[in-house]
This record gives sequence, structure tokens and C-alpha cells, in this order.
Amino acid sequence: MRYINTKTAAAISGYSQRQIQYRVKEGVLPTKSMGGYPKVWLYDLIAYMEFQQVFYDLNGEMQDRVRAIANE
Repeated sequence: MRYINTKTAAAISGYSQRQIQYRVKEGVLPTKSMGGYPKVWLYDLIAYMEFQQVFYDLNGEMQDRVRAIANE
């Protein structure tokens, strides 16, 4: 599993870092605290960008699409 910081998440997604932090605070994007900093799971970020849902809420076909994008 690959976790990324909010700055990297912003660069990948095209959202600003503030927007990412807001979505984390709002509970839309789940995070894991690593080294005292919140990290976003790459699959959750891509799933949110594509489908506005977290990865585990997607059906199998959508999950496969997210995996394909993440592994490009």
C-alpha cells in the first residue's frame, strides 16, 4: 500500500493542498497518521478523483480501474 502526504496528493490530483486538507478534515478522504503527519492512501485519492468515493465503497470494476491508474 502506498501512502502519500497532502502536498503530493495535491500535486497528483490538481486540487490545492488546502482543498486536500479540508477533505481530510471533513472526513471525505481517510488518512493514516505516519510520523505525526496525515497520509492519504493513493487508491483512495484516485477513487475520489474519479468517482467521488473512497476505494472500498466502489464496485469491483471501478476498483480495477483505480488499480490500473495507480499502477501506470
